[in-house]
Amino acid sequence: MDAVEKILRNVGPCLSTELAQHLVAMEGLKPEAARKRISRTIPGVKKLAYLPFPRNARFVYLQEQYGAPWFWDALEEALLATSPAYGGAIAALRQRGDLMPKPHFTIACGSPLAQKRHLAPQTVLDRLTKAKLLEEIDVPGIGPCVARAQKHGYYSDLIPRLQARLVVEDIMLKAVRGWARSLGLVSYDKVKIRDEGSELPKVGTFGWDLSAPSYLGGLVERDSSGTPKPGFLVCDIVLDHKVTAAGIAPFLQKCKTLRHLKNVGRCLQLFVAEKYSSEAFQLAKTQGIMPGSPATLLGEEVAESLVQLSKVLRQAAGVHDVKLFDQLFNGLNRIEGAAANLRGALFEFWAAEVVRQSFSAHIRMNRMFVDGADKAEVDVQATVASREVQFYECKGYQPGGLVPDDEVERWLERRIPLVYKQALANPEWKGRTFRFEWWSTGRLSSEAIAKIEKAKATIRPTRYTINYVDAEGLTALAKDTNDRALIDALRQHFLDHPMAQIARAEAKRLRLLDAALHEVDAPREVR
Repeated sequence: MDAVEKILRNVGPCLSTELAQHLVAMEGLKPEAARKRISRTIPGVKKLAYLPFPRNARFVYLQEQYGAPWFWDALEEALLATSPAYGGAIAALRQRGDLMPKPHFTIACGSPLAQKRHLAPQTVLDRLTKAKLLEEIDVPGIGPCVARAQKHGYYSDLIPRLQARLVVEDIMLKAVRGWARSLGLVSYDKVKIRDEGSELPKVGTFGWDLSAPSYLGGLVERDSSGTPKPGFLVCDIVLDHKVTAAGIAPFLQKCKTLRHLKNVGRCLQLFVAEKYSSEAFQLAKTQGIMPGSPATLLGEEVAESLVQLSKVLRQAAGVHDVKLFDQLFNGLNRIEGAAANLRGALFEFWAAEVVRQSFSAHIRMNRMFVDGADKAEVDVQATVASREVQFYECKGYQPGGLVPDDEVERWLERRIPLVYKQALANPEWKGRTFRFEWWSTGRLSSEAIAKIEKAKATIRPTRYTINYVDAEGLTALAKDTNDRALIDALRQHFLDHPMAQIARAEAKRLRLLDAALHEVDAPREVR
């Protein structure tokens, strides 16, 4: 047996530099002779061609080892140890629970969007995908996502946690924006946050979760003509996971590179995490980064509310005690824009509790149905004793807000057919009837209502039934439960919010105006 093959059988797949060290130690070869031995073609020994490593190193393995779990583990560890670009992307994904939206990957991986002698995020993703370490998947309600390649079905366990993390992080980013504005750190109306608008927040050659120009005296520089050149506040965030040294490394790499860009002003660099390892915290401090947390930025009460919200959103069977809603709304109401996030996220749980009490149903939330490449998520699934399975689409829109017509179209034309097909194939539901309902605190256009009514009239009841419930119908359903907490939660947080009062007042004004115009136009009685 060749010495190279023998070493690979003992130590597993590894970099050629490590393999050379083993040859030197075991065979007494000089380093140059060891490298030449590895460069030769040896039967059964392979070198990974499409992932380059520093100093021309190659990843070496036996053909029979390819695809085994320890093969992927060894390849990941080699990249983490030697490659800021590839290793940084893997570390960022690991830090965020192995799944993240593709635009967020562009921010978090640590690579510049466009810079000479640096790999772009898409190039990094393409090569790691080719190496079968990462893959792109589509998550209903979120869109294209990047994931560490895992066995089939694994992602369904990750999605609820991802959804919860995104809601909590979005609220926290809005809180950071308010904090920076209140302190006068940034230009008030120029703060950019990821997922708001079509473009990423950018400073220099990098994308960030939040960015804003700053005219603080310590950050402003002046050009030769005396014109002030602003500095910037940049911020990345990851909540729900303790940040490790490897996890924060891509952010530190971004900050280090940013400081060397000639045409970018001075920057305050902030990282926000729920918790840090001691090593990660010290790395940030020693490199001039502000390691913030919800508690240090906003206080313990808000931080605890965010933790509680994350726990609530991850519950697959709903929330029995809707009194938690009061705690969450009250704990986070100081954050501008938080109410809209909470309303959308918590309405599903309110609906789940109404269904549970109304039908004594077994509840499952955010269930994913898959048909080949197509996927559909059901917000609330209820299995009731009457041998009926119910599927609820829940939209907690701003009170009085108009639901986009395309949302209803997707529900009718894509989600319902896919879910119904999978429901028929489920042996546990053989002989059951199926019902699909749309529940929303927002308004449907007359066109959307007409489409639902047409579907109700044309679909045979023996296949499935369709219904929609508006704010008035939700109120009636809540009252039927005789649960004061459910009734109060609907009124206070979903229907009687100040925005709803404004919408109702405007609707009343229009009705009165319309009545007055009809009175003017009506023919008068001749005496």
